Amino acid sequence: MAFVGLNNSFEQVYQAIRRCWRFGQTKPVDVYMVAAETEGAVVSNLEAKERAAEYMGDQLASHMVDLTKRAMKKSETRSMTAHSARMEIPQWM
Repeated sequence: MAFVGLNNSFEQVYQAIRRCWRFGQTKPVDVYMVAAETEGAVVSNLEAKERAAEYMGDQLASHMVDLTKRAMKKSETRSMTAHSARMEIPQWM
């Protein structure tokens, strides 16, 4: 996959790459970005946005681990409730 003539939209680049690199993809996807020297600011901006997205993903994963641990601790302290209502199975089953 090749990009020629970049713009500042990291989201568009990311989505385009993900369309080629889908779940279950068995072959590598190579991405090439061709930019003129005059597009240096755009390339720098895309790189900064990529770093920010990676940082956000790492932070999200870290927070989810913490939330999952808290939820598991809460579930360990809950007592089991015994239900005594009789369940009736419909005739058609």
